[in-house]
Amino acid sequence: MTLNKGQNVLLGKKCLIMRDVSQANSLIKGIRALGGIPFLVPLISFRKKVLTSDEIETINNLARFNWIVFTSQNGVKFFMKHLTERNIMFPKHIKVAAIGKKTKQCLQEFHISPSFVPNKFTGDVLGLEMKEVINKNEKICIVKGNLARDAAGWELRKFGADVHEIISYETYLPEESKKQLLQTLTEHRMDILIFTSPSTVDHFMGILKEYQKEDIFKEIWIACIGPVTKKALRKFNLPVHICPEVYTTDQLLIDLKNFFIHDEK
Repeated sequence: MTLNKGQNVLLGKKCLIMRDVSQANSLIKGIRALGGIPFLVPLISFRKKVLTSDEIETINNLARFNWIVFTSQNGVKFFMKHLTERNIMFPKHIKVAAIGKKTKQCLQEFHISPSFVPNKFTGDVLGLEMKEVINKNEKICIVKGNLARDAAGWELRKFGADVHEIISYETYLPEESKKQLLQTLTEHRMDILIFTSPSTVDHFMGILKEYQKEDIFKEIWIACIGPVTKKALRKFNLPVHICPEVYTTDQLLIDLKNFFIHDEK
């Protein structure tokens, strides 16, 4: 990531980050490197989900699948926990697909090398591009969270694949974050709001509505990662000033830098 030119372009700007603590470090460091002041209020967190009987049957019979598709790094981590709890080894002969660089890196930490990563990090694109590398009637297991869309599964089923799903984790709003958000917004006037998922948008707006704080958007910039998060913001008629074409934290920081370099001219 190249942030050297315009190093202090965010000098003094207060930036609200709302992603889970475990995933916020690179964004916090990047904001500081640009001279900004990061505030972290995690409006989402994750926990392992109790599997249904169908999901247990699927996980007990993984070896019969041709592909396993992971839609996020959280999906990988919690799926591996489910396997460990059941003393199940990951089937080495199965091909693996991953959405995004972070998901690929997480798989590699478990010594799994994905055979396929789509050009753009969305379920829609994965479903469309996987048609070029699979055969009809192949068995595919998609591992995802409870709030993930069914875009990849829909495309693959339409193609003729036999698709099963395992929801390995749940996304939720930490209760203590409500008061933390209100306190942060009351004590500090934010300059930039950074949304990294549709869930952070929904939780943020729900808290503002609950406590009648919906007037905070005057003279504020909004940045987000990905078209699905952008769509969630548009649902609330909110402007989106920064949304990178590549859906990564690194690219978001580069786009933030470039936006404010241009804004100062």
